[in-house]
Amino acid sequence: MSKNNSKRSTGWIICMIIGVAALVAALFLWTGRRRAGRQAADLSRQLTQTLEEVTVDTGSAWTAGEPPLYASQGYSCLGLLQIEETELPVVTDDQNRERDLLPVWVSGTPASGLRIEGPDYPEIFGLLSKVQAGDQIYFTDMLGERTCYVVETAGFVRSLDQVQDTGLVLLSRRIGGYRLVSCSRKEAAESGQED
Repeated sequence: MSKNNSKRSTGWIICMIIGVAALVAALFLWTGRRRAGRQAADLSRQLTQTLEEVTVDTGSAWTAGEPPLYASQGYSCLGLLQIEETELPVVTDDQNRERDLLPVWVSGTPASGLRIEGPDYPEIFGLLSKVQAGDQIYFTDMLGERTCYVVETAGFVRSLDQVQDTGLVLLSRRIGGYRLVSCSRKEAAESGQED
C-alpha cells in the first residue's frame, strides 16, 4: 500500500469517527429534549388539573401590582393560558428554574398587558407555531377572571427590541431568536360573543 493510499484511508477513518460522534451527540441531545418535553407536559397536565378546580378569593380584581397566586407542587401559579383546546398553567419564576419547564409570567396584568415566556417543547409553547392572526387565546387568572385576546401577529423575531408589552405577548426562545405571538385584548363588549 502506498503512502498516499494510507493517508487517504487514515483521513477517511477520521472522518467516519467524527461523523459517528456527531450523530451520537445529536441523538443524545434529541433524546434529552424529548424526555424534558414529556416531563414538562406531565407537570403541565398535573398543575392544570389542580388549577381548574381552584380560585383564589381576594375580594378584588387584579388590575395592578403583584398577581393573586396559588401554590401547588412547589410552584406559584398565576392562572391558565388556553391556546386552541390546550390549557397551560402559567407560573411565576420564583427560583429561576421554571423557564425551561412551563409558561412563566414575566410582567404586566390582564388589563395593562401580559408578557409570558415559555419553553418550545411541542406540548408546551410549541403550540405557538400553529397560532395565526385572528385566533383567540384566553388567560384565566386565579380569581377566575377570563380575558380574551386576539392574535395580531405570529412569527419569528431575532431580537426583542421592537416587542411592545401591550395586550398579550407570548415568547419562546428558538435558535437564533424567538417565536413571538402578539395579541390585543378583546374588549369586554365583544367578550360576551365569544365562541
